[in-house]
Amino acid sequence: MSSPTVVDPLKQSIILFDGYCNFCSGSVDFIIRHDKRKLFYFTASQLPTGISIIEKYQLGDVDSVVLIQDQKVYRYSTAVLMICGQLSFPWNLLRVLNVVPIVIRDPIYKWLASRRYRWFGKRSTCKIPDPKDANRFL
Repeated sequence: MSSPTVVDPLKQSIILFDGYCNFCSGSVDFIIRHDKRKLFYFTASQLPTGISIIEKYQLGDVDSVVLIQDQKVYRYSTAVLMICGQLSFPWNLLRVLNVVPIVIRDPIYKWLASRRYRWFGKRSTCKIPDPKDANRFL
């Protein structure tokens, strides 16, 4: 068995996601495929590592994707656009949507997120990473 990945949070970007959500788990797979520089590490918010990160950053109830980068926390649409901006072309072009005011972006994000289980379903257990990508999970 391989030793757990040690991540220096000052040098890495961590994505917290809902490990039970089919859409969220599929999004993690998408990010892995398009993160050519391997910038992102992942943990489900329900797992011990995710829970400790939530406590460390005092995030409270995490009901969305969270990006922690350079010791800063990004949530909702800002997290998604920050992530997209660091993916390979053409996905990195989505960062241009940052020009849309957050007061418009976040309510749309929250509306979509509130329907994710209904539209995409829910797993009974947290996502299990593909063995070839296991080193990207905390």
